[in-house]
Amino acid sequence: ARCSINQYRILFRTPIEFTNESLLSCLNHEVQTHWLRRFNDRQQPWYPTPRTFEMLVTEEGIANLHSFVEKQDKFMTRTWLNYCALVFALKYSFADTFSALRDFGIDVEKAWRCTLQVKRGLEDTSKAGGNTKGLIYLHGAVRVWHWLSDAQHNPHDLYIGKIALEELEKKKESAEKSHLIFPTFFDNLTVYRQHIQEIGELNQFGVLL
Repeated sequence: ARCSINQYRILFRTPIEFTNESLLSCLNHEVQTHWLRRFNDRQQPWYPTPRTFEMLVTEEGIANLHSFVEKQDKFMTRTWLNYCALVFALKYSFADTFSALRDFGIDVEKAWRCTLQVKRGLEDTSKAGGNTKGLIYLHGAVRVWHWLSDAQHNPHDLYIGKIALEELEKKKESAEKSHLIFPTFFDNLTVYRQHIQEIGELNQFGVLL
């Protein structure tokens, strides 16, 4: 990844290549989502929270959506590209996955990076198979988008801790809310909801679940 957060440090892959917009997108993902949810989680009576598959889906889904909240182009190109790459990887070898992405119109560098990502960790990349972690970014974004699309749901509840959507209703009853920190783009929830709606409509999340 170009950027990741590790405890109290932000790690950047070199060479560091960001535009102002892509850096803001990265910080919204890593700091204003992952780090703030982690910080708020430590204030709660249930801390530490066990890492479950459902929690990871929710976590990466929120972070993925928030990466696009303040971007002009809200089409999740990389998310969809990684999904396509994984579909190919589960059928083809490393070489054939790369070739399929190139035939799909993806340039050499992007096709190479995507193939490396979905084939990482395999002992024999000449066989079909891939690392399926990338699925949670799309699956999570769709699930969280549907949750946010319900006007009765409060986006602030997503920040009571590092928890899954499935346990949110139960845990928010006992949540400590007096010292929580929220992202800056929550300052205007009307605008925030408009951005979220635009992301879902552009990526056709309404027909996915």
